[in-house]
This record gives sequence, structure tokens and C-alpha cells, in this order.
Amino acid sequence: MGRLIPWLLFSLGVCILGFAYGVAATRLGWWPNSLILEAENAYKALRQTAAEELGQFNPVGFEFFDPEGTGEPSVTLHSGASGKERILVSGGHLRYGRLCPEHGCLAWLMDRDGKVLHTWEVDPKIPWGGLEHVQGLNLVDRLSPYQMHLYPNGDLLVSYQGRNTYPFGIGLAKFDKDSKLLWSKENFAHHWFSVDEAGRILTPRLRKLPLPHRFGNTNLVLECEQLELYQDTIATLDPDGNLIDEFSVLDALVDSGYAGAVFRSVFATRGPEFRQRDNPMRSCDPTHLNNVQILSAKAAPDYPGLTAGDLLISMRTLNAIAVVDPKTRRIKRFSQGHSVMQHSPRFIGDNRVLVFDNQGGQSEQGGSRLLSLPLDPSQQPEVLFPRPDTPADIHFTSYDTGHLELSADGARVLVALTRDGRLMEINRHDGRRVWEYENTHDIRPFVGDMGKDRRIARLAIFTAHYVDNTDFPMNRITPTSPAPQ
Repeated sequence: MGRLIPWLLFSLGVCILGFAYGVAATRLGWWPNSLILEAENAYKALRQTAAEELGQFNPVGFEFFDPEGTGEPSVTLHSGASGKERILVSGGHLRYGRLCPEHGCLAWLMDRDGKVLHTWEVDPKIPWGGLEHVQGLNLVDRLSPYQMHLYPNGDLLVSYQGRNTYPFGIGLAKFDKDSKLLWSKENFAHHWFSVDEAGRILTPRLRKLPLPHRFGNTNLVLECEQLELYQDTIATLDPDGNLIDEFSVLDALVDSGYAGAVFRSVFATRGPEFRQRDNPMRSCDPTHLNNVQILSAKAAPDYPGLTAGDLLISMRTLNAIAVVDPKTRRIKRFSQGHSVMQHSPRFIGDNRVLVFDNQGGQSEQGGSRLLSLPLDPSQQPEVLFPRPDTPADIHFTSYDTGHLELSADGARVLVALTRDGRLMEINRHDGRRVWEYENTHDIRPFVGDMGKDRRIARLAIFTAHYVDNTDFPMNRITPTSPAPQ
């Protein structure tokens, strides 16, 4: 027995040392902690993804079945004068089986009666079949076209996002009027970009951020349960998608004195022994940048203190919008808390911006609203739509995304209610809806007959644009055959 005691003590000591090293490795990130975290994150992501991919009918862009919907999109004219511009609509898989039977229409250009004049149909494997850095199951089938920019000659620039992919930002691709790929960039661009007068592309982009991340020489540290995250940046690209410049949205906020807007729940110090402790904020999506809009030279005089070329951005996680100078990378204007998970801010003049407020509206009217926000803090926000006298049947809603487009004269707003599969045109002056578009499609050409009430699907619209300056031949004559029912 006496001979065993040294061995028992030695074994116990090894166990204690091993335990102590394990604790230190977890807290300090020593080997093999990174390998363990990578495996754990991969397992969690795979389990969650597989449950959705293999266990549900939930293709990209599908919102819900609509047994009362029509087999192709329909238009409703309301009281008041709608615009005469053509409308570019973002599409994707399951859209317009009659017109784009192979892959669905990536996008279509239509008149105000809903008659399709031109379509783009693209096999997603062509731009994205060779993805090298984005991970996910059924990868190409998980991609959605988000923002679109139509050039006068029919070229179409498209940003793509993924569902159940890591990261969710995929990149940009450009096609000609005949749907031929001109170029694609797996650069993690996402959401809604803008194109300036020189043809440069200003876009939200994701860039890896190793964790934990300390901000300057402060005690503020960003953490999340993953080993690393992708932070939001604003990237400037040339017309061919090559990177010119890029800066971090997080750094711009902290460097501009808005650290408190990001670090909303910092641990308090509790005595002398805690003075040097890190104050962590735990978030894997600290800003969620979803829009970059350029202040034009024409609009700049309406915004004292701002300069043409300044960028209006939306940060969903922070319930905030800001105007940032892309040269100094400093925030010039900041507004937080008036909107909830907002998207798509737009300059509307009079030192104000219009936003799609996803969850700040009245529940009986759908929960979303169009909100006019002042950049002067002495002024108050104003609700443009829905108003108290708006009919109850509006159901104005899109809980986590949505897109706005202003007419050239600023008198009308074209709203993409993404999660409700609708477009709505609203008169800015009196708040009336003047035109509406229901994005329902018969999906049997793509998935077969799934039953009586599972034929007509309501599909998402991520983007819709006014179009009045095209110079290319349209590839669709006015459809004369009846829509399938």
C-alpha cells in the first residue's frame, strides 16, 4: 500500500494540473481550445442546418402557401395616381415557371399592369458553383438574390445572400441583358449596395474578426460563442467588383464616440481587484449592417453639415441609423431607438431620412411602418404610413427585412414587403396606397403537385426598383396566355 501512495499522489497531481490547464486554455484560448471550439461550432451549425434542410419544405424565398392566390403575380390599382415607371423585381428559384422553366426568373422588368417585358434566368451554379470560402449544405440552392442595379444597356448587378451558410454574405455577380455572366466575386458582400455616378459600388461586406477583440486601449472587449465572427465593413469596389477601399463599421462607431451604442450591457467594476478586468459584450452580430446609401450632390444642400458622398447606413442590431464620412471614417449623424430592426434608409430632403421600421408599428396595422427620422435631434420623428385613418385591411408588415425606393420626384415610395410577398406604392404627401403587387406563383413546375392547398406560394421580394432609362431590346412580348390557376 505504501508503494501505491506516491503513484496515487502523482496521478492526482497530473489530474489537477490537467484540470487547471483545461480551465486556463478555455479562458485564455490556449491549444487545443481553438480546435474544440471549431468542432463544437461546426457540430451546432450542422445539426441546426440539417434539421431545416432535410426535415422541412422551405426553399429560399418561400414565405407561405396561399390557397387563394393566383398562379402568377397580380396588380391592384387603388385610389389616386400611380406612377408610370417600369418596375424591376428581384426573383429567384420558384418564380415564373412559365417564363423561366429551368431555374426560375432571377429578375423581371414589368409595366404597371404587371406584364413582364424582360426576364433574366440564371443557373446559380454558373456564378457560385465554385465557392471556396462559404460553407453550408445544399449550398447553391440556399442562395437568394437581394439587391439589384439595372444599367441602361440591360446589365444587371446582383448581391447574393445565403441561408444556413457561413458566412451569410456571398458576394456580387454581374450579368448582361441575355443573362450571361460577366463576372462574380465571392467577396462576402451582402444586403443592399449603391452605385455612384462614377460606377463604383458601395456595399456592406463581411470581414473576419478574430475573438476576443479589444477596442483600442479600452477595457471593452467583444466576444461571442464562436471562435471568430464576421464583422461589418463598408467596401468601395470598382465597376468590375475589385476592392478599392474598406473600413470597419464597429471601428467607425467606437472611434466616433459611440461605444456606448454598441456596448449596451458592459459588466460593471466591483472593487479594486476588478479594475483591470475586461468588460465583455457577447454578441455574434454586433451591428448587422444592411444598407449603404450615397448622399448625392443634388440632395446635399438639404442636409446642413453633410457633404455629397457621405454614406447613410442602417444597423439592425443597434436599432440605429448613421451618416458616415467615407474619407475620415467618422460618424457625422447618429440616431438610435426610434425604429426597431429598421432597413432601407433613404434621404428625402429637409434634413430627414425615411426608413422601413420593421417592428416599431402598431400591431393592428401589421406591425411595420414608414418612419421619417430627423437628423436634427431637436425635431421629432413622423409616421408616414400607415396613418391612423389607413384602412384596417392593409396589414403592413415585413418582420425582419424590407426595401424602399423613392420615385425620381420624391412624391411616391415603392415598398417591398419582403416577408409578405408584396409591393406597395404609397403617395408620400397624403399617405394613400396607389398601387399594389401580389407576388404569388404556381410552384408545381418546380416541385410537382404537393396537394390542393400547396400549389400557390407567396414568395419573397427583396428588392424592387423604379426604372425609366433603359436602352436595350426586351426579350418578352406582352404575355397573352392565361396564368395557371
